[in-house]
Amino acid sequence: MKQKYSCNTKKTFSPIYIGYFIVCVFFIAFFYLFFSQMPIGDDISSMFKNSINDYLDDFKDTTTPNTEMVTSFKDILSEIMQQYMVWHARIIPKIVHYTSMLSPPIVSSLFNPIILLLICLVSSSLICDCRLKEVFNYPLSIAYIGIIGIWYSKGIDYIRMQIFLSMYALPALCFLVYYKSHRNLLKVNYSTSKAKIATLTIFGIITGSMHEVFSIYVLIWVILEMMVPIYHKKISIKKMLFHTGYLFGLLSCMLAPGNFYRLGQSHEETISNSLYSKLYSSLSAHFNAVRGNGMWISDFLTIFTLILALSVFIIRVKKIGMKSSFIELLSDTGSYIVIFIGSILIWSVFGYMPKYALFFPRLIYCISLALYVKNNYPSQSFRSEYNVLASLSLCLLFIILNYGWLSQETKVTLLRQKLINKALLSNDEMVIIPAYNEVGNFSLFSDTNDHHKKFNTPYSIQFYGTHLIVKE
Repeated sequence: MKQKYSCNTKKTFSPIYIGYFIVCVFFIAFFYLFFSQMPIGDDISSMFKNSINDYLDDFKDTTTPNTEMVTSFKDILSEIMQQYMVWHARIIPKIVHYTSMLSPPIVSSLFNPIILLLICLVSSSLICDCRLKEVFNYPLSIAYIGIIGIWYSKGIDYIRMQIFLSMYALPALCFLVYYKSHRNLLKVNYSTSKAKIATLTIFGIITGSMHEVFSIYVLIWVILEMMVPIYHKKISIKKMLFHTGYLFGLLSCMLAPGNFYRLGQSHEETISNSLYSKLYSSLSAHFNAVRGNGMWISDFLTIFTLILALSVFIIRVKKIGMKSSFIELLSDTGSYIVIFIGSILIWSVFGYMPKYALFFPRLIYCISLALYVKNNYPSQSFRSEYNVLASLSLCLLFIILNYGWLSQETKVTLLRQKLINKALLSNDEMVIIPAYNEVGNFSLFSDTNDHHKKFNTPYSIQFYGTHLIVKE
């Protein structure tokens, strides 16, 4: 008689579904965050021809703005070439900015969250050392980067403006993808096909030209990690030629005439400060970037993560000793730590430290902490259950804290758009629009206190076609 085998039909709930759920929540949240942001400030002024001249003059003549707006791709190219000569060479982000501003609001409201979600997924893949399509199996890393690394970062309120998202969030994504490609090449000792080399070269040119400061320390980061296998003769020093395209892109961005002209203009006058003053400024700015946006929830999550990482380190010290624990720490996150410190030093060369510029270094810091905890968390058997429970807890907390003010801002924005369109049809010279209600300490609106005043400018009036009066 044949023995019957009964298979186990018990189904387990895969963490991958939690990963999908978290990504959907983030996409909706980021979409509404951008959808409720009406164009203000630099987003508006940048859409006028030759507006860069007003910016270089510190907006001294704001009563007679240029009457012509940027309306075509030819206008975009003309503006970019002018800015290349007097401002900077970040051409690709500027093209993205102009294209998005000329598109219907729904287009950028969809494009922007995709950029931030991709940053979240690539960052998570670096933490978990997996391919992008496998990252959904690690929902906690997605939740951690999405909430702590992005949502509660110091510069997210500015990145809501299209100009800053294009100039800082988009390059951050490209730099992370480039670094991820480098990590994949290290696994195979930089042995790959000619097609992949060509792809890396082309992508390197694009990435290296996106931001001169970030490009410098990402290049140092990549070369630093190549030194160990080169020293152990696992790869040849000639393999550094893989990054020739990236170096070319970096040089094309650094050597633009606008970089040198800009140093004597506007807020860049602080370049004349002492080295000590600039170093202190950079150190302070990086510390604040690590802290986040200053909300209590950001401080709580950041401190909790630091305590968790420190606890793991102490446990490892008790188990394997201080020396081995430090070696373990450096092997896990050594290059991340060095490049974060390098970011402080490199940015100290510049006199101006914008909050939104430290969005990328903050991501590096968050990835390094998560990577160390993930690799050395003491309870392996509890890791899967902890991932699911912690992921859901963070996600539910995120929804509870942000649903109310996001939905309220969106309702007000839709009403504003309706009133503006009605005023334009009636040829009204001004229109009264409702103000955003006070929604507590969780609103991430750009320049909240000064936002209403930004409608009372010649640029804003011409951009919207009518004078917007915010009802108090």
